[in-house]
Parts: sequence; structure tokens; C-alpha cells
Amino acid sequence: KRAVTIAATSDWTAVSNDTWITVSPASGGVGIQEVVLSFSENNTGAVRKGSVTFTAGSYSESYMLTQNPVEEAKQ
Repeated sequence: KRAVTIAATSDWTAVSNDTWITVSPASGGVGIQEVVLSFSENNTGAVRKGSVTFTAGSYSESYMLTQNPVEEAKQ
């Protein structure tokens, strides 16, 4: 999990563009609010990239995220 602080002057939304990323809360209003990004475990065996898009009024910005794969337990 990672926390992001939003300082907004209008209502905003946050949308995950990938199924392995969840955003909570996904929307809010004017003011400062913490948004938590959660990530499912990466069992793909490869690095994966995803993004979250924040929108407030006519302003929109996407943040790219990179997640390394889970290392297998050594025997």
C-alpha cells in the first residue's frame, strides 16, 4: 500500500487503469485528503506497469507505477 495526499480546489476522482491497483477513496471534494493505493501480489514472473489517473475539474494527471514480481521462496 502507498498513500498519496490530494490537495484539491474542486471535486476529484481517482481511477485505476489496471486491475491489480485499487484506489480508496476513489473520489472526494475540496480540501486535503489521503488516498490509499493498494496493489495485488505480482505472481506474473515479470515486472509490470500500471497507472492511476487523478482528475479535478478540467485538470487530469496520470501516475505510472512499476511493480516487481514476487520472488519465489528458495528451497
